[in-house]
Amino acid sequence: MQKWYTVYKIRCSFVWLRSPLVLPRTVHLRTVYYLSQRAQPMRRAMRVLVRSHRSRTPTRRAREATAQNKRRRSNPSNIVFLTCDAYGVLPPVSKLSDDHDIYSFLSGYTAKVTGTERGVTEPTATFGAAFLPLHPTKYADLLQKKLQKHNTSVYLVNTDWNSGGYGVGKRMSIKDTRACIDAILDGSIKNSKFSEDPNFGFSVPKKLGEISENVLNTSEAWSEKEAYDVTAKKLAGMFQENFKRYVSTGVTDYSKFGPKLDKESRSMLTTTSTPSPIL
Repeated sequence: MQKWYTVYKIRCSFVWLRSPLVLPRTVHLRTVYYLSQRAQPMRRAMRVLVRSHRSRTPTRRAREATAQNKRRRSNPSNIVFLTCDAYGVLPPVSKLSDDHDIYSFLSGYTAKVTGTERGVTEPTATFGAAFLPLHPTKYADLLQKKLQKHNTSVYLVNTDWNSGGYGVGKRMSIKDTRACIDAILDGSIKNSKFSEDPNFGFSVPKKLGEISENVLNTSEAWSEKEAYDVTAKKLAGMFQENFKRYVSTGVTDYSKFGPKLDKESRSMLTTTSTPSPIL
């Protein structure tokens, strides 16, 4: 209950539920039966923002200022890409450069986890499939211009398994993930010293608040270093293989900003069928 205390605390009559199961004879009392397995993967809840742990009820002056300036909204100073790495090799938080953020945007890497889709019983690595009318790199070009124009920082936050992949390591705690988000929002993460990830190239903070250094440095959390290296290179190879679909004539080539693998590592990896290019 302690780790879910924030979720428990915001339960109120202003929470919207999708696919709830209400107990018989308690419809007017709104008693929800959470233990039922029926339609469990499809249940969702939407809460009121002012009841979260960081938000505050706006004052009258703040509300008036918001109403006056609603057409002059400022651009975001930070953007967070959220992922869930089933292999357990990506760090919990990393800063992406102007090049790596576009590569991550196009890759759309995450994992299908239990409860997100019907029939998913264990996490499976997946890359986002584009369903936009134009070539995906057209949107990537536009995003890059906006990021550079407004000096927006991009971070990758990973809610993966630590000290090993799925079935071996343990899931990242909500407390640590929230600490990463808080550090991004208040800007304290910019005061950290960073090191470059040898496989993926993005910047990883060496120390961040009260988060353990073993959690931040994913390779140190693995008991078998060789297993980590093999798994990290395997995932890097999957990134490269997936990104081939975005390389074609007449569009910007962002593949050079992805993971780097030497010839020896590339020869050790057995890749699946090459994804069909996006025309």
